[in-house]
Amino acid sequence: ASVAGGEEAGASEDWKQAYLNWLSASEYADACTYSLIYVDEDEIPELVADTGVEAGGCQIVTWHDKKTDVLQTDRLYFNYLEKGNLLCNSEGHMGYYYDNIYTIKDGVWELLYSGTYHDPESGPQLDENEIDYIYEYEWQGQSVEQSEYERQLAAVYPAQQAAEPEKYYIMDEMSSILKTGETTSVNHRY
Repeated sequence: ASVAGGEEAGASEDWKQAYLNWLSASEYADACTYSLIYVDEDEIPELVADTGVEAGGCQIVTWHDKKTDVLQTDRLYFNYLEKGNLLCNSEGHMGYYYDNIYTIKDGVWELLYSGTYHDPESGPQLDENEIDYIYEYEWQGQSVEQSEYERQLAAVYPAQQAAEPEKYYIMDEMSSILKTGETTSVNHRY
């Protein structure tokens, strides 16, 4: 069975070769792990390159009209709506957090919505019960209350329907999948 399955007949070799070319040009290809996911509605998957390092984030490659485009995530975590053409990069560090919602438009990644929440300028503060931190929230660059931030985010990104990559492969395995549709260990018994 093919891991990538369901390609359009005329485009199947083109996107695979484009991803192989992208991998071979990547300076850190052997240090990453890889997955194929379906973000937009077409039958060509997006290639995920996970650096395994928070500061390095992930690169998510899409192919359209004989060109690749790369989304560099901030830090590692993201999820997506399979074939729903939405991807959410939600992460943060040391009092600054964000939710960035992307789509693929004509083969190019586009930021649709952005929200942040962070410590007040005066520094970290706990609520009156001294349990939860108090953050300042912004949605699309406008200050909002926490409840409005959560409402706006939920209105544009149904997180309960989101998926994450199911399986990651090392460089040699992803190259084999792109070349043959199968891992190098297929039909081998150990």
